[in-house]
Amino acid sequence: ALDSKAGQEVMRQFIALQEQEKKTVIIVTHDLGVAKQCNRVIKIADGMVKSDVLHSQEALLAERKKHDAALHDDPPDIEEEGEL
Repeated sequence: ALDSKAGQEVMRQFIALQEQEKKTVIIVTHDLGVAKQCNRVIKIADGMVKSDVLHSQEALLAERKKHDAALHDDPPDIEEEGEL
């Protein structure tokens, strides 16, 4: 597991790869904060797709900005941020 700052830097690199190089990046996570920064989130439970959501560009930018700002604060508790 990565600490908050290292995790956000990895996310920045994935986002840059996707946006600049037009590459597909597949991330498997239980971290809701990470999932909220992704263009598309597919939730799977018991081997079945439970939901498939595309996030709007505005929602993505707001969430990514929020996570970048949080790097300068204390990381949120898991209860605050939530899990998938």
